[in-house]
Amino acid sequence: MHALAFLRARGRYHLATGRPQAALEEFLEAGRTAARWATDQPEPLPWRTDAAEALLLLGRPGEAQALVADQLALPAAAGARVRGVTLRLSAATAEPRRRVELLVSAVDELRDYGDRLELARALADLGSALRLNGEGTRAGTITRRAWQLAGDCGAVPLRERIRPVDGPERAARPVRSRDTARLSGSEERVAALAAQGHTNREIAVKLFVSPSTVERHLTCVYRKLGIARRQDLPSDLRTRTFEQAGH
Repeated sequence: MHALAFLRARGRYHLATGRPQAALEEFLEAGRTAARWATDQPEPLPWRTDAAEALLLLGRPGEAQALVADQLALPAAAGARVRGVTLRLSAATAEPRRRVELLVSAVDELRDYGDRLELARALADLGSALRLNGEGTRAGTITRRAWQLAGDCGAVPLRERIRPVDGPERAARPVRSRDTARLSGSEERVAALAAQGHTNREIAVKLFVSPSTVERHLTCVYRKLGIARRQDLPSDLRTRTFEQAGH
C-alpha cells in the first residue's frame, strides 16, 4: 500500500504544480497496480477521481466523466468523502442547472464528513456555478466561505484562485473580453484554442510547442482570469481565429 500511496502523492504533486499529463500517468499507474494487487478501492485510493481531475485540466471531459461514473457505481464509493469528491467532479461536465444540484449534494456530503479542504473546493465550484446562473448574492456568500476555509487549510493556490466579492453585481460579473487584455500573446492563443474545444495535445501541435508548455500557459491564464477550468473561459475566445488570437 505504501507504493500506491507514493504514486498518488506524486500525482497530486504534479497536479498542484501545473503538470496534469504527468499527474494522469501517475494516477493511471496507481489504478493498474491496485487492480493487480486486488486492492482497487476508492477509499483510501480514489485514483479514478484523481485521474478525472487531471483529464479535465487536459480538456478531455468525456474520459473524465467515464471515470467518475465508474467510481460512483462502486459499492465502496458510498462513503461521504469519496461520494462528495466524486459528485464535485461529476458536476464539472454537467449542464449548468444540474451542475448546481450536484455541487449542493457534494457540499452536503463533505460537510457531514468534515473534510475542510475538499469542502472548500466544492464550495468554490458551487460559487462559480451560481455566478454563471446569475445568482450573484448567493454566489458571493458561498465564495467567501470557500475562501475562508481555504485559508484555514493553508491551501494557498485555491485561496488565490477564489475571488470573494461584495454585493450581487460584482459577484455575478462574468469574465469579459476586456479581461483577456491581461494575457500575453502566447497565453491568448492557447486560451482561444482551449475555449474552442481543442485538447492540450492538439493545441501543442497547432502552436509547435510541447504539451507541458500549453499546460503552463493555461495555468497562467486561469490565474489571471480568476477561473478554475477551460469551461469558464470568456465566450468571445471561441470565435477568434488562430490569426486573431494574440494580436
